[in-house]
Amino acid sequence: MTDIHHILYTSTLSPDTPVTAVAAILGSARRYNLKAGITGILVFDGINFCQYLEGDAEAIAHCTERIRRDTRHGGFQMLHQGEMPARRFERFSLGYATTDTEAVIAHLSSLRGPAAWDYFEQLLPTLDLD
Repeated sequence: MTDIHHILYTSTLSPDTPVTAVAAILGSARRYNLKAGITGILVFDGINFCQYLEGDAEAIAHCTERIRRDTRHGGFQMLHQGEMPARRFERFSLGYATTDTEAVIAHLSSLRGPAAWDYFEQLLPTLDLD
């Protein structure tokens, strides 16, 4: 069995993109991920995004380039990537949660590698995913 590739990144909603566009972004991403065999979660604080994606390495690479080109957000920062033996979010083509404070994603954005991953894992139990 092949390991699952995963990425964790943050970005910021473009000033020209209204917050109301997040629902359309989420819907489009869920449809794309379902077709590409990608699962994961998106966390939004009203300004900043944190996204974790997992799947086949080639599918994740293609999705990452698609995300980087999307003008509805900017400041893409890759925080962590790697391989794991199984999916964490098998039931979500893209789970979604919000956080009430910008400090959570802002702090996560300042971390890289294992430190970012550890902080993200501590954040997960506090999220109400749908």
